[in-house]
Amino acid sequence: MKRTLSPNTAATSQSSSTSAQNTNCMQYLDIFRLVAALLVVAIHTSPLSSFNADADFFLTRVLARVAVPFFLMVTGFFVLSDAIYGKVELLSAASTHRKMKKYLKKTLLLYVFSILLYFPVGLYAGHFQNFSSFSFENLWKMIKMLLFDGTFYHLWYFPACMIGMLLLLMLKRFLTARILMAVTVILYFIGLFGDSYYGVIAFAPVLSKIYQFLFQISTYTRNGIFFAPLFLLLGAKIGAKQASKPSNDRQTLQKISPSSAQNGNELLYFGYLICFLIGSFLLMTLEAFTLHRLNLQRHDSMYFSLIPVMYFLMKSLLSLNQSHLQKTQTTMRNTACLRPITTWIYILHPLMIVVLRGLAKATHQTALLVENSLIHYIGVCILSVLVSVGIHRLRNLFTAFCADSQYGTAHKKNNNTENNIYLINTPSSTEYFPSDAHNQLTQERAWIELDMEALRQNVMFLQSQLPRNCRFMPIVKANAYGHGAVLIANALQDMGVSSYGVATLQEGIELRQHGITGELLILGYTAPAQLPLLLQYRLTQTLVDYSYATQLADIWEHLHYTEKLHVHLGIDTGMHRIGERSEHIDKIITIFQLKAFQMDGIFTHLATSDIKEKNGIIFQEAQKRAFSNVIAALEQQNFQCPPIHFLASYGTLNNTLPAKKNGAISPSEKVNTANSDYNRHLTDSIHTYGSYVRVGIALYGVLSNKQDTLQWQNCLKPVLSLKAKIVSVRPLYKNESAGYGLQFISDRNRTIATLAIGYADGLPRSLSNQKGYVLINGYKAPIIGSVCMDMTIVDVTDIPDVSAGGIAVVIGKSGALESSASDIAECAGTITNDILSRLGGRLERISIE
Repeated sequence: MKRTLSPNTAATSQSSSTSAQNTNCMQYLDIFRLVAALLVVAIHTSPLSSFNADADFFLTRVLARVAVPFFLMVTGFFVLSDAIYGKVELLSAASTHRKMKKYLKKTLLLYVFSILLYFPVGLYAGHFQNFSSFSFENLWKMIKMLLFDGTFYHLWYFPACMIGMLLLLMLKRFLTARILMAVTVILYFIGLFGDSYYGVIAFAPVLSKIYQFLFQISTYTRNGIFFAPLFLLLGAKIGAKQASKPSNDRQTLQKISPSSAQNGNELLYFGYLICFLIGSFLLMTLEAFTLHRLNLQRHDSMYFSLIPVMYFLMKSLLSLNQSHLQKTQTTMRNTACLRPITTWIYILHPLMIVVLRGLAKATHQTALLVENSLIHYIGVCILSVLVSVGIHRLRNLFTAFCADSQYGTAHKKNNNTENNIYLINTPSSTEYFPSDAHNQLTQERAWIELDMEALRQNVMFLQSQLPRNCRFMPIVKANAYGHGAVLIANALQDMGVSSYGVATLQEGIELRQHGITGELLILGYTAPAQLPLLLQYRLTQTLVDYSYATQLADIWEHLHYTEKLHVHLGIDTGMHRIGERSEHIDKIITIFQLKAFQMDGIFTHLATSDIKEKNGIIFQEAQKRAFSNVIAALEQQNFQCPPIHFLASYGTLNNTLPAKKNGAISPSEKVNTANSDYNRHLTDSIHTYGSYVRVGIALYGVLSNKQDTLQWQNCLKPVLSLKAKIVSVRPLYKNESAGYGLQFISDRNRTIATLAIGYADGLPRSLSNQKGYVLINGYKAPIIGSVCMDMTIVDVTDIPDVSAGGIAVVIGKSGALESSASDIAECAGTITNDILSRLGGRLERISIE
């Protein structure tokens, strides 16, 4: 059984702080990551060697030396910030350990794959000719190759990164962060004298012998002990500062027009960083050429000046990404694909060198393709990029094919970049407990358990009933109806879902920050002044009416954006909540003509889709006709109609299966997707279903009332269970009261139990005084007295074996009994949606596989 903690809880806020940076900080890091990979290619091809030796030295031994430290710093930025500089809390430590384990596992698997990939090449090149016979010397050489040198000349990075990380984590247990930084600097300085400054120690025989011993362990000091830790730690430190400092630019973005003073301050700060970067790089250039001229270098990866160069480079990229310069960079919104592509470039470029040399020899073009170093470099880069892009696209196609095969729809894409990142590894948005101790801490008070298998079954059932051209848009607003939006959305993304509906800007931002990459439609109102955030987080906004649309368009023009805002237009056909009225065709056409918007959808909301009586059906059909008239009017004006949607949970189910007034629907009555009724023509299916269906409450296995929930219980399974710890069991004697206000006075001797859950957790206060109950040991335990803010008292007189530390089931099964969310809603005089969406944020959400 796998348990997963929701990252929206207070206990994990520190561990997820780095995730919150991802959307803000990734874009320019991704772009420079590609630059760094091409610089690594330059190191191994010497592009300018045919023209000028000094120019080639500058390119490959000075400029390109920023590449590997950059990879290490970004890994530290995203992976190590919490582990080194985060708060030391039990749950935070649990998520951090999981993150480390996941990163190390990925890197190790990639290293093993690369070893196997290059084994034939290394064998052909004679790298293993000395290992034909067994000896302890050969055994050590093999271990040395695997741990430090790499089995091929560029593969040393992977063990260096793993060893550097493990070394930092080990030292962090005994040292403060400040002392740890000093230790890594000392290690780096020791490494310097085995690298670029090796000639200096030739004047000290004792030191020379010590370094000769070090070289028996590792051929170079550019490794996971002396080289990697400093840059990993620098990246972690920058990441920790980035997460903790106030975001002045976000406050600026919340204004309609950022002030020139704020803009000027950002540009001035960026200018200072660039000046320091240029200055430190000039020093590194001088340092490198001086050492080169004096012939002091044993290798040329480590310089004193490399430390400030990397620091100011990283800070400059982050500053550039967060400044208002980003507004004009329309091409930098979708850079996530560069991460796996860059990783493949790094791994495959030596193989492409071999391939290009083979092609040159076969075509008798060695003089052009090999001996001309610049063309040779360009050719290797082109081959590496093409092959890497091809592998990435094939992987995406394979993922989509697997999703389609499993879930029966052509629209399932999982663009979760987390699984694609190797050299730069971001933290997962989902935190896993590594031990039962952490589970016990989570379940100390009250918690929610999420049955992910039930969620999968619900998704598969709902999708299987839709035409193939109709997309499935799960609604995860209101914290996914109380279930935990991040956990649910991540699970849906793993299933291949690529469109989601939320209610607010903040809900959309939270999902973006936790790795949700598909379409996020905000179904409610967002203040027009927040337009920059809508663009920054690639959110799709609902246009609530004509006036709102023109306000957004005016702000878009005022801020001189070139990137259009993705929108869906709401049409009011009778709900009279949001949307431009359906009869205002001229205003609707004007909205379509506004240059600020990329119109991705148009929709309405049916007010009576859950009413089976005649008046409800008549009203619903009138709404559909009004909506169809709008679509027809747009088509008459030669507008290409965007995707449409109008069905929510009830509308989807009522279109799918026959309604039954009494009893549940038998599994035999489920409609087969191969049935001709469900393989109708495109136009008919869009008219019946739309291009999307917005499934909310049904996704979670329940409906708004008990009768409807029972009707569909064979098709939809409840996802959520709510449980609470019994904190005290005590007697209540005759004529004694329990709880506030003397509302319950016992008529006999009883045994009562106190539960660690109250109305602040979402338990309705209207269940007080025996109107509601919980389940304990397979029995009903009535609620007595008033439901308190944090605790609730129940009567356990007739229930055996009740003791403190036991579990009460508020929603879910206990023995042969089940208490559903719709049961509680019925007792409280409300609907299931209300009960679930009010479940408190302090309840831990745990997914159970």
